[in-house]
Amino acid sequence: MPFARAYYTLDSPTGHVSDFAGILNTQEKTDLENKLTKLNTDTSVEVAVVTIKSLEGDTIENFAVKLFEEWKIGKKSKDNGVLFLIALNNRKMRIEVGYGLEPTLTDAHSSWIIQNVGRYFKLNKYGEGIIYAVSEIDKTLRGNSSPETQPENGPGSQRYKIENIFLNLGLVVAYFFLRFGIRFLGMTKSWWLGGVIGAAIGYLIGGLLFAGIFTVLGLLLDYIFSKNYDRWKGSGHGSWFGGSGSSSGGGGFGGFGGGRSGGGGSSGSW
Repeated sequence: MPFARAYYTLDSPTGHVSDFAGILNTQEKTDLENKLTKLNTDTSVEVAVVTIKSLEGDTIENFAVKLFEEWKIGKKSKDNGVLFLIALNNRKMRIEVGYGLEPTLTDAHSSWIIQNVGRYFKLNKYGEGIIYAVSEIDKTLRGNSSPETQPENGPGSQRYKIENIFLNLGLVVAYFFLRFGIRFLGMTKSWWLGGVIGAAIGYLIGGLLFAGIFTVLGLLLDYIFSKNYDRWKGSGHGSWFGGSGSSSGGGGFGGFGGGRSGGGGSSGSW
């Protein structure tokens, strides 16, 4: 077998999610880890999400089987493990299912998930695609999922396209407001102007009640930016828009439990 020697050993799993290709941001990885940890706690099922940059000449099927065997995903007595493997540069992915879960996460259902994930990956929405796949696997293993032709609001649906148009438009408007609107308020030095603008925006959004709320917010923001404008502008744009983020990863991962792959599942590309 020419592919038998192509598999290469990965590092030890970093948790339920091992993003060796670096395609997930910190928050996405944390959310996925927490979800899969809870699934394991509730059902004893072990799901591993693994991203790699390249198969290096192997097939996605062989690599998934070998990795499943090496990491022993699932409980030894139940063989209740699932591997979702993504090879980024090869544009290949596979759901590999342990023996004990083949009646629940069938080949047909795995294929349906793979096809829908491909719609996300074709748009380079890797994080969203992986989150979608994990959500469907989670629902399936809990007995709460029924396959449909595609996600109701997934890529390719009319609703998804419309939502993305308005989302992108909103982001552009928000950017220009932050970039120029707040600076303008700071330059005027008349902090009451923010209250007037806030009142107008609030009234357009929701009437008098919102007008009152936005008036207070507008006054407060204008006062802050007007008072600090001279100091902030001297330190560069970063202090106007910069920020810091933090997240906490799931803890307590002690490795997988000795399960075996049943050879079931599905592969796909995008």
